[in-house]
Amino acid sequence: MRPTTSKVKLAIVSMLGSKLVQGSRVLDLFAGTGSVGIELSKLGAKKVVMIEQNNRQCSEIEERIKSFNINSFEIKRGNVFSVLPKLNSKFDIIFADPPYESNYFHKLTRLIDKPNITTQKTLFIYEHFKKDETPEYFGNFKKLRDKTYGDSRISIFKKGEVNSND
Repeated sequence: MRPTTSKVKLAIVSMLGSKLVQGSRVLDLFAGTGSVGIELSKLGAKKVVMIEQNNRQCSEIEERIKSFNINSFEIKRGNVFSVLPKLNSKFDIIFADPPYESNYFHKLTRLIDKPNITTQKTLFIYEHFKKDETPEYFGNFKKLRDKTYGDSRISIFKKGEVNSND
């Protein structure tokens, strides 16, 4: 496992800004330690749903969120690709940090670009290996930002910026 570094977390938070996070619904895919979801909750996210497959990691997340408003978190144990299609909540921010060697971008984006989990202006933040490229568009999303931090790269996409059939 490779948790999101403090530097990358700080970059995500500064790119989003507290105004954008305030009152939002966040989906944290491949949650790992839950650090990104917890950080967004600290910034005022109304609800944070985390999907994590590893039972030990889920237990650690449960321990870490005990000092917060437990009702603002939901942990879903299971494979992201099995759980994601079953969700029926809309999210303003979707964060994904899959294992770098997995190359899950296209598989994920096909599941994310659905009206049952996105709003008209959902942001999709994808953390990946610095040498892996992401497209300028996917479905109804357009890339807004792409920045490298050490071995990590953050690509931010926004829904509703394009009318594309890519």
